[in-house]
Amino acid sequence: MAIKEIFCKSLWIQLLLLSVIGLIVYNAFVYTEDAKEWYQRFLEEF
Repeated sequence: MAIKEIFCKSLWIQLLLLSVIGLIVYNAFVYTEDAKEWYQRFLEEF
């Protein structure tokens, strides 16, 4: 019973960590894409 509860809790913690890591990676990817676009516009102006 106790082992099952611990496993369930750790599973939720793992899911939470995965979602947080996923969001960070996604945001970083979107940010780099925007940065590339902005950099190209900056180069075109000069």
